[in-house]
Amino acid sequence: MVIGKNLDSRSARRIMVHPSISAQSLARVGVIKNMVQASITAYILIQTTNRGPDSILGFLTKQKIVKESWIVYGDQDVVARIESPNFTELTKLIFALRKHPELKRTKTLICST
Repeated sequence: MVIGKNLDSRSARRIMVHPSISAQSLARVGVIKNMVQASITAYILIQTTNRGPDSILGFLTKQKIVKESWIVYGDQDVVARIESPNFTELTKLIFALRKHPELKRTKTLICST
């Protein structure tokens, strides 16, 4: 990110921001102008232990912002589609998921327009 340069909301979507920094706080301090809060669609790719996929899938189906989740074959064991009203809710889900005992690794892909 370029310090001191104002960005529109379209440019801000391309910037990686630490989960503890919200888009609203960036708008408040003038980094992002004319921010429109829209829902966030993301995919979480999950690697588990050998016994983990069913347990992780059960955890995900109980979460309100998880719209779909699948056990898959390949490098990942589970894929989940998330529709979150904001980054805070997405971050809460990711942190809760990381506490699961059968989890090895996650990768979150946030969709752009």
